[in-house]
Amino acid sequence: MLRLCVLDFSGPAADLAGQLGVPKAAVWERKDERSALSHNRRLPRAVWETEATSRGSLLLGGHVSRFLDTLGTLRDRLRVLRGEYEAALRCHINDYGKGYVIYCDPNVVRHLADINASLEVVIHAGEDEAEAPHRNSIDLGFIPEVD
Repeated sequence: MLRLCVLDFSGPAADLAGQLGVPKAAVWERKDERSALSHNRRLPRAVWETEATSRGSLLLGGHVSRFLDTLGTLRDRLRVLRGEYEAALRCHINDYGKGYVIYCDPNVVRHLADINASLEVVIHAGEDEAEAPHRNSIDLGFIPEVD
């Protein structure tokens, strides 16, 4: 599973939704663990995420490339997002002894840098219970091996 997240956006959820061009219902606010310097209160921080599932190739780069390609104009909006935030592409891999290759070619790295996103890879050692699909989930289908 691949999950693209915008976390800890400094503005209100409606502002994040507007800048990304996504429905307001796709963005939510959570309370920040850090307290404000004044008033000692928790601050709301806007969050947006979408995820994708795929099958096939054991090369991570192909899955990441296809996911980023499905974003279309959203990738352009992420590139110019105004405000403080953290963006990450989180890759969750269930490795049943297959030996996935964690390699991303320079184009994938450029695409991630273009949207100021870090790449986080989590490898699960065994079979996990299937998670319910996220409300913004995309099925990328089968991705063939590439030489």
